[in-house]
Amino acid sequence: AIVNRFKIKPSPVWLLDCFERLDVERIVCRHCGVILKSTTGKKLYFFLKNLTFFHTYSGFIKLKKKEILSSITYAKRIQQAKLPEKSEIFSFLPQSFILFKPKDIVSGDFYYFKEKEGLIFLAAADCTGHGVPGALMSMVGSEILSDSVSKSSNPSEILSLLNKGIKSSLRQ
Repeated sequence: AIVNRFKIKPSPVWLLDCFERLDVERIVCRHCGVILKSTTGKKLYFFLKNLTFFHTYSGFIKLKKKEILSSITYAKRIQQAKLPEKSEIFSFLPQSFILFKPKDIVSGDFYYFKEKEGLIFLAAADCTGHGVPGALMSMVGSEILSDSVSKSSNPSEILSLLNKGIKSSLRQ
């Protein structure tokens, strides 16, 4: 059923590639290391059919993994676009450096920079979580921090607005 669903037909070439015949009663699969024993061709065919299903499903999983990684990699590009330009930071702080090494493809960390009325606002933020959940939180945090800095220049008030904004966005 799954072979027809994904329009993949088992081929004799695949079977020849996958199996080595050791003798009449034993066959070993090179890909998964399984040794199948059979006394009749009928039982052997049953085993081969199941392994074809396994390899078809395995190919489907690899395809889905590739699609998910592609999507997460694109999310990384979006997340990086939200970070401040390094050249802007270096123009105000020439002897500074930025070390940003996410644990996963996307990150729950972000840095923030804004010059406003002669004041420099700089933040290194670590949001709860890693990977996709952390990245979502960093996007929310970055937007709310930017909004908070535009409303106030007082660090205490900015943090208070940030706290209220995150609670509001998460409906807490």
